[in-house]
Amino acid sequence: MKDCLLTIVMPSYNIQDYVSKGLESFQQVQSDYKNKFEVLVVNDGSTDDTAKVAEEILAQDSLLDGRVITKENGGHGSTINRGIQEAKGKFFKVIDGDDWVIPSEFEKFLDTLETVDVDMVITDFTEQHVYNNTTVRNDFVDKYEIGKKYMGIPDVRIPMHSVTYKTSILSENKIRLSEKTFYVDIQYTLFPLEYVHSFSYWNYDIYQYYIGRPEQSMNIESMKRNVRHHLTVTNSVLDYFTKIESDPVLNRVVSETLVYLISLQVDLSWMVNDSEALLKELYSKIEKSAYDYIPRKKFDRLSYLNYKTKFAIALILNPILKKYSKKKEKERGV
Repeated sequence: MKDCLLTIVMPSYNIQDYVSKGLESFQQVQSDYKNKFEVLVVNDGSTDDTAKVAEEILAQDSLLDGRVITKENGGHGSTINRGIQEAKGKFFKVIDGDDWVIPSEFEKFLDTLETVDVDMVITDFTEQHVYNNTTVRNDFVDKYEIGKKYMGIPDVRIPMHSVTYKTSILSENKIRLSEKTFYVDIQYTLFPLEYVHSFSYWNYDIYQYYIGRPEQSMNIESMKRNVRHHLTVTNSVLDYFTKIESDPVLNRVVSETLVYLISLQVDLSWMVNDSEALLKELYSKIEKSAYDYIPRKKFDRLSYLNYKTKFAIALILNPILKKYSKKKEKERGV
């Protein structure tokens, strides 16, 4: 397979009813653009017809450079790791298998990639909330000048849906995400940053993010089932913070991410049965890291106080924290 401008990796697991929309959106790109990118559908050991459906759709378009890579199940991170190994594009972007692109915006994006010389490109994305038929566009027009080349890294964490890296940033620095683990998009948006020296922003609404599928990892019931996965990712980011703490900008970006991750981990821990064990592991990891943890929310402060007193006042605090966590669980919804 020849080198190209952009590699699209589509992590796919048991999405036979959803994978067609994304692939068809790439088929709708004008013919002149189809030699500029490749689409790698990384089938993560699906037990349904995901691979078959993808292969049938790709076979319908001889101009689209696409293929299905089937591997043993290893989780979302493993599909991205495999995509990095297989990529032939100068740039690298992840589009999950149940999401899609707007062809006209994608074409503008390809035109831009031919002219830019940066390590990271930021673009817009739209949340497609199918459960209530609404959309939310996420952009950075108030933060970054369109088309300007910035040196260094963004001063906030950029969501996976908006990120495109130079492939060499990922491959040459051996970026690898945790396998058999959900929520690794956090790792994907942070771990390469120490090697990024320039970026630019373009307000193309490329990525269409499907929200509302019951099996999605961010569904609250899925998060409760996979609470230890979230803890694994949180711990990995704490390790990463210790590694990069001397870089002032990266320190700030990772610190703000940890505020979010730790607070969410505390919430999730109180929603499940083995709360104390999960929280002991979390807080112990925090104390061993270089991160200066200061709980910002009352709920988080009470939870941390419970741990610092070795759960001596658990008889009083546990019922309060459990009750409040139930309220937060209902508020979180999809």
